[in-house]
Amino acid sequence: MACLIVPFASSAQNNTNDVTVKKNGKKYYRHIVGKGETIYGIAEKYNEQPKDIVFENPTAMEGIHPGDTLMIPIIVKAADTSSAKGNIIYHDVVGKETLYSLAKRYNTTIGAIDSLNPGLAGQGLKSGERIIIPVASAAARGKLPEKHNTLKDTIPVAAQHSPIPKDTKTEAQAYEQLVQQNQAAENNRNNTLPNSQVGNLPINVNYKDTGKRFNRYNVALIMPFTADGSDTLRLNRLLDGSEKIPLITQISVDFYHGMIVALDSLSRKGLKVNLHVYNISSVADSSSSVLDSILRKPELLNMNLIIGPPYPSHFVRVARFAGIHRIPIVSPLSGENYVLKNNPWASKIRPSVLTETQVEADYIATHYSRNNIIVIHNRDANQQYYMAFKKRFHLTDSTLGNKDTLVNVESLGGVNGLATKISNTLVNVIVMPYEGAPFVAKFVNELANSHYAHRDSIIVFGMHNWANNDALAAENLDTLGLHFPSNEYVDYTNVPTKKFIAKYREYYLSEPGYFSYEGYDATLFYGALLQQYGTDLQGHLGDIKYRGLQTSFNMVPTNPTTGYENNAVYILEYRDYTVKPDLK
Repeated sequence: MACLIVPFASSAQNNTNDVTVKKNGKKYYRHIVGKGETIYGIAEKYNEQPKDIVFENPTAMEGIHPGDTLMIPIIVKAADTSSAKGNIIYHDVVGKETLYSLAKRYNTTIGAIDSLNPGLAGQGLKSGERIIIPVASAAARGKLPEKHNTLKDTIPVAAQHSPIPKDTKTEAQAYEQLVQQNQAAENNRNNTLPNSQVGNLPINVNYKDTGKRFNRYNVALIMPFTADGSDTLRLNRLLDGSEKIPLITQISVDFYHGMIVALDSLSRKGLKVNLHVYNISSVADSSSSVLDSILRKPELLNMNLIIGPPYPSHFVRVARFAGIHRIPIVSPLSGENYVLKNNPWASKIRPSVLTETQVEADYIATHYSRNNIIVIHNRDANQQYYMAFKKRFHLTDSTLGNKDTLVNVESLGGVNGLATKISNTLVNVIVMPYEGAPFVAKFVNELANSHYAHRDSIIVFGMHNWANNDALAAENLDTLGLHFPSNEYVDYTNVPTKKFIAKYREYYLSEPGYFSYEGYDATLFYGALLQQYGTDLQGHLGDIKYRGLQTSFNMVPTNPTTGYENNAVYILEYRDYTVKPDLK
């Protein structure tokens, strides 16, 4: 979160390397890191808190090195007074006030309040306690997003300081592992809602709506902001690396931050939203009981849109409730198709692997029909996507009036089977529709180092998760010009992307993460539908195609009794050691 630094004289000792500078109306010491210096030592030298330095120098979270330049904030120190003084206010906590409510009241941020009250993040607010509130000027902070009414302020303060992930692909991969772990735990439970007044009512599949429009809409976000230990994290332990923000907490906060930026943009276009935030645990057992409690809340019946939970098993529980009460509900991060089963009120942002495979087959049939297309077959691996690819390719190829030229090569892992199948006159398109089979890495790495790879006529089509496979060397993927289907791609040269990044930095003084883009794109897409169609949002999900900053949308119902799946898929390729859209 943002850390507001108020201008005031510091008691730091003099240093010939330390020059007082002014930036955006605020004063800093410019400190050149010396050999052997640490954040803690520098903070002690300047009589400051380590977190104040880190918040102003985000890269310091990853460590500092001799020669680095740090901007040391010149911070006003607390004085014993109950009135406003300079750029701070002393506030006596009363009742059920929270950091979130105080940040809204004084037009500041949770991070700014925490920076002036060391230890507050770990202890929380206590009635009668006096804390320091920074007062930001418009010139110093810029305009904050419009304040959205939030029914439940449940985001743990520790989560507000989540570091930016080093590798968004690794983060996405780690999330998928979390999903699998959670699903395994949930499979041991009864996955039906508890008996209640509405628990056994059937979902109405005959969709009819008059499309009522309101001045404000209620949107619920249900995410696991809390994970084991996230409420007891300490910043000093985050700084020295002994503790880390739990991944699911970080994902939830990033998604939420992206939503807030999007809601601000939508509010400027006239859409007003009451955002209701509900916190669940990331643990299957405890989360199930919390979900039951949330589903019994009367206000949930008044929602016009529900986003989450992210885990498939949790989502199915809430989607059942949403279907009964005709509330559109969105699965934000799962690609599993079963979350849509028998529920026309559900939709999901991520295409399934099966859908990505079919889009890839369409693409190859459309763009490479005149080339030598070789599909690799391995009998020891899962055949699901191999069979899906062949079936879809044959269908599309015949529909286009092309002659089926698909060549099968049996492989037990090596490239020997290619010897009689490689063309010397055509481009060889080698397709491997297998996700995590062990033979994939062996085949790809061997192919990249074979005499075939020296030809410009080799193109390999693989799967989305290959980009996260550590066994596949990046230089080999680049050599083979790997193509793969994906719903996610960010063009950082795009003007709207640059504007989003600038706005995100303004709000949070940090870089948007992988899931910040997801939250932003999803909120803009569904928010625009809500504004245009009101309560008939679900009936028009397929009417609009939207290209987001990272995620595009083309919502398609799989059948009349099932919800909408997003089948907007890019074909990306490795080129010059970067991932880019295929320009063919």
